[in-house]
Amino acid sequence: MSKYFKILKIFLILLSLNLVLIGVFGLSLLWKYSPDLPSYDDLKNYNPPLSTRVYTSDGRLLDSYFIEERLFVPIERIPKKLIHAFISAEDKNFYNHFGIDFIAIVKASVKNIFNYYSGKRLLGASTITQQVVKNLLLTNEVSFERKIKEMILAIRLEIIFSKNKILELYLNDIYLGYGSYGVAAASLNYFNKSLIELDLVEISYLAALPKAPNNYHPKDDYDQAINRRNWVLDQMYLNNHINKEDLIAKKFPLVVSNRTSIEETRAEYFREEVRKELKNLYGDKSLYKEGLIVKTTIDTFLQSIADESLIDGLTNY
Repeated sequence: MSKYFKILKIFLILLSLNLVLIGVFGLSLLWKYSPDLPSYDDLKNYNPPLSTRVYTSDGRLLDSYFIEERLFVPIERIPKKLIHAFISAEDKNFYNHFGIDFIAIVKASVKNIFNYYSGKRLLGASTITQQVVKNLLLTNEVSFERKIKEMILAIRLEIIFSKNKILELYLNDIYLGYGSYGVAAASLNYFNKSLIELDLVEISYLAALPKAPNNYHPKDDYDQAINRRNWVLDQMYLNNHINKEDLIAKKFPLVVSNRTSIEETRAEYFREEVRKELKNLYGDKSLYKEGLIVKTTIDTFLQSIADESLIDGLTNY
């Protein structure tokens, strides 16, 4: 009995020493990298660049101005099924970790040893929180130092924001290809639909895009897009977000629709005068990044009469 007790005692001592060493190592990393990282205020006050949208007096979209096309949608208005699709595909333990998923890191490390020697793609283990940090606050540099900074900031972000707030930032900021930043812009650009109009086939496809959006466009590589979409459906089923009957969606084709023109009213000269006036009043930053909502005096019915009258007058002349 005393022999086993000694072994257990030695094991506990070694475990304690390892925990101390890990703690010291962690504190040294914090001491080294924390001064160069964004402050809590920077994290709290972050706002992604949004598209400015200009409307007619009768509520039709006249024009939009942006550098990155992004339409902000509060988390409460994003369909639950779409949220479940992204969590299943990107971070199934999102609501259970504190910004870093050590279990996922260990699993990915083991798999990557085999993937490396078999020539397969290496797996990542970044959480949604880490992706938010990388997209919003850091560069795409691949280095150990950037990864450490990313982990520290991910933990900070989890302290400052609720899980739903982090998810809201992620879904509204992530690049999904096709000139789309965030799920709302992607829904319009890929399917010409609002988020609430999407079906399961379309939702699972959007959730397939974050890893490599340019590799999964149906017009460029339809089979790869379908395979990735079906993988997302499988993950949703394994994580109990859809029923087995829902997997029939894997048999459906993936149809990308051309987005209809946002310019419901022509009025080219009027639109340009509005743009110049907004730029003079608010500057480039507000015009192209702060998501202004602008209502103008133009009436689409009267404008259509004016356009027809001009064409008739020129024709008669």
